[in-house]
Amino acid sequence: MLRKLTILTVLIGLSSCLFAQPVKLNPQVDRRVELLSIVFRLAGNDEYNGHQFGAYVNDIHRHFDAHKNHPAVAMARQLAQDNGVGYDAVMSMAIHLEQPPSLKPIMAFSKAQLDKRWGATNAESFAKLLQRFYQDARCQAFFDQHEAMYQTAITRFGQVLDKVDQSWYKQYYGTVPAGKFNVVIGVGNGGGNFGPKVIHADGQEEIYAIMGTWAVDSLNNPTYEASSVLPIIIHEFNHSFVNSLIDAHEDALESSGNAIFPQVADQMRRQAYGNWKTMYYESLVRASVVRYLARHDPEGQTVWRQVRAEEANGFIWTQSLTDLLEEYEKSRDQFPTLASFMPRIVEFFDKTAADFPALRQAYDQKRAHVVAVEPLADKTIDVDPTLTELVIRFDKPMNPKKISINMGEKGKEHFPLRDMLGFSNDNRSLRLKVALKPNWEYSFKLTDRSFQTTDGYPLVEHEVAFKTGK
Repeated sequence: MLRKLTILTVLIGLSSCLFAQPVKLNPQVDRRVELLSIVFRLAGNDEYNGHQFGAYVNDIHRHFDAHKNHPAVAMARQLAQDNGVGYDAVMSMAIHLEQPPSLKPIMAFSKAQLDKRWGATNAESFAKLLQRFYQDARCQAFFDQHEAMYQTAITRFGQVLDKVDQSWYKQYYGTVPAGKFNVVIGVGNGGGNFGPKVIHADGQEEIYAIMGTWAVDSLNNPTYEASSVLPIIIHEFNHSFVNSLIDAHEDALESSGNAIFPQVADQMRRQAYGNWKTMYYESLVRASVVRYLARHDPEGQTVWRQVRAEEANGFIWTQSLTDLLEEYEKSRDQFPTLASFMPRIVEFFDKTAADFPALRQAYDQKRAHVVAVEPLADKTIDVDPTLTELVIRFDKPMNPKKISINMGEKGKEHFPLRDMLGFSNDNRSLRLKVALKPNWEYSFKLTDRSFQTTDGYPLVEHEVAFKTGK
């Protein structure tokens, strides 16, 4: 599950026959998700406070800021602080409610597979307050005012969704998913994505892919580029197949998962993946996305870029797992379904756990490193305050279009950079314009968020800190 969040939502219901027989997908707005997004934006959750779609976000604040202290928002704020209710926990609540204005639980919270951060008692109290908020804040009027924009989003997203090769899923997995699949696209909160689900009393599942929006056109309408959106759609569809396979082999995977997860925990938790099992869901889903891309763009650049992106996210074994899945695809007489191949995947993770230190070392050697900051060299005190330029030297050629520099811990007043003067012809050094004053501390950080080598490996983060002389 690629996670973070959403505000406007577009819902697409997909039955289990989707992957057996291609069908036309018809988006529609789901206001439960939109409502929960707004409430937790008002509550202050960072993941619900994106501003990529500025015009729509501004409308939200104009309409709803007067209700920041509403009891529903106050309870949301308290639950976030005390219980960590945020990210997919918020979306888990949304899909366990009836459509507004009812907003009653679709089943008793004590029996629902609601995210455990809520607790049944808190969930019941919050749902009642949410019903009041819907009326008090005139939510229906706000949604109605934006109906034209919602329809634009529906049309544009549907055009991208039509590009999904539905037949690939049956061919690749050898099965069709159980239950109903829903895609929700968030318009107001940028690039966040979640994958909650509802398990009904009869065991039937409804799986949701809640996806983000990160681009708008000159008329402030959301846009969806296939190159960036399609891999996410493919990713979320994969969860409806993969999660149950990991669940079925949980006992066999637990040992390796517990060995690997602590070594990548920081990166995983930054993506809201809090345990080894979620890490394995994501790992197999992401490697399967690579196999989809390999089938549909065998000569293009998308495959290696996707692998590098997943490695940078902490899944540094992605290339090896992808190679194993290619072996599966070439051995379908022996392995008719991915489920039948799962023992090999268990073996793969056992070996990855045993070899992880060497795997990490090999990966870090492929990454770029800062080897010098000139003319500082090893001098970090009494630096000449008349200095106007720094040169960052790397051990590998860098992609000149990828630069990411953050302020240091002391903030803007201690940030010396004034301009980027560009890379050298061999892309191994970057010139930076600086403005300094005497007897002052400066710092900045070259991050791994954008810096990368020409073959896609990220930079090992490097902090530059120094003090000028008198």
